[in-house]
Amino acid sequence: MSGERTASKILVPITNPIKDDNNLRGLTFILMTAMSSLHNLSRSLGCAIILAADKKLFIMFLGGEYVLHFVVKVLRDDFLAFFQAEGMVGVVSSFLHHLMVKIVVGERARECHPSTTKN
Repeated sequence: MSGERTASKILVPITNPIKDDNNLRGLTFILMTAMSSLHNLSRSLGCAIILAADKKLFIMFLGGEYVLHFVVKVLRDDFLAFFQAEGMVGVVSSFLHHLMVKIVVGERARECHPSTTKN
């Protein structure tokens, strides 16, 4: 039995990059909030500049982003929503569900939404 490996020897321990220090956790929270705020600001300014330059270009940009979002969902086999609906009703309701989530929540939906969890 000495040659067999147990599960505890195979698993790699996951280390926490932030040590048990409240000051470091607070600083990390502030920096992450600042980074996400700057990202949202730069994205909003970029969209405003595109919209000011050419409305058709802005519509193409948003349309391309939504099309890419749905293509990735289909390729990852994650298109059908978490509620049970089959056939064309399931496809249409999943499309409307994902569209509304994308509009309201944006990219955070991928991390927080129950339809992204696999069994």
